[in-house]
Amino acid sequence: MATIRAHIKNGRIEPLEPVELPEGTEVEVVIPDRRKDVARFDASFAGWRDILDFDAFEAGRQESRKLTRPVPPL
Repeated sequence: MATIRAHIKNGRIEPLEPVELPEGTEVEVVIPDRRKDVARFDASFAGWRDILDFDAFEAGRQESRKLTRPVPPL
């Protein structure tokens, strides 16, 4: 099984790269439904929003940074 890229021109599918198949070979073309991909992305977008307490995360990050990178005296 192989996957190739192609475009539609004048109602015909034209490969964008050479295809080594004998003339007259019957092939099956599967056209992915990109709308499903977009719907899955939309459903997962910002799904982490209620999971992460950003204020607590930032406070912890700043505290750990003090331990590894002390503030130099001025």
